[in-house]
Amino acid sequence: MNLVYFRGLNCYHACIVNVAALLGVRYRDAFATLWSETDFSYDPMHDLYLTKRMMANLEALGAKLEPLNCASKQVAEEGLCRLCPGAWIIVGMDAFHIAWNPFYQSLHSFHYFIVQKEAGERSPCFDPMYSQKEMWITPEEMSAHAFALLQLRKVPQTPLSIGAAQEAQEVVRTHPETQANLLENIRGCVRGEQKKVGLLARYVDAMINNRYLYRNYLQNSPSGLAAHPEFFNDDFFAQWTSVKNGLYKASLVSDNEHIIDEVCKKFSSLIDMEISMAEKMIAMASN
Repeated sequence: MNLVYFRGLNCYHACIVNVAALLGVRYRDAFATLWSETDFSYDPMHDLYLTKRMMANLEALGAKLEPLNCASKQVAEEGLCRLCPGAWIIVGMDAFHIAWNPFYQSLHSFHYFIVQKEAGERSPCFDPMYSQKEMWITPEEMSAHAFALLQLRKVPQTPLSIGAAQEAQEVVRTHPETQANLLENIRGCVRGEQKKVGLLARYVDAMINNRYLYRNYLQNSPSGLAAHPEFFNDDFFAQWTSVKNGLYKASLVSDNEHIIDEVCKKFSSLIDMEISMAEKMIAMASN
């Protein structure tokens, strides 16, 4: 199994794209609409925002994620027993119990990895985050410690309209509203609302990850747009990171008006820059 991992993926999504690749699904096409995405889902257990579009796109491309019931050790064991040998399972566990994880028996943190079920007492594990292959785990360890057991299975494809020019047009159409809504939310955090501004920092982090994944899509598409030096370059991502870090800083102090003002200026400028980028992409695609 050749593991893939690149910027923009967390351990959860890295496992999903690796299993999708094993199923023969063109997983990079699932990133084609992530630039304009703003309707993220919030995961309260892990305190982060996640893309909805990537999973919807993957299902349209032929890979559907289905959870197994692991509400108790017994229920998890029964679910694992029903899977056929060779089945690919995405397992979420406390890193404290994962032998190859740096946090093993020292710190508690969530982590996802891949297991291929075998008929014997142990099954091989694969971890894209750490490029680990052929670790081993028993069904008893999974059923005792897993907080999530997921199976990505092949399903019939449905039409999915994708393309760099089409996504650029969507950015031009929706970014002004995105800019207005987020600026209103950020400015609402002046002098207080530390928890809210912390959530906004996590939301911006999800936007950054989506842009890394969209860049990966462009780099592997025939459009040639990724080669343009103005599009999704290192300075672009550094500016986005400064917005995220500014929000985290604003979440730590009550007298944050100056910080919020600077964040708003940087964010507004970035959205204007992205609209300009999108307009250039549309022009280049039409030539």
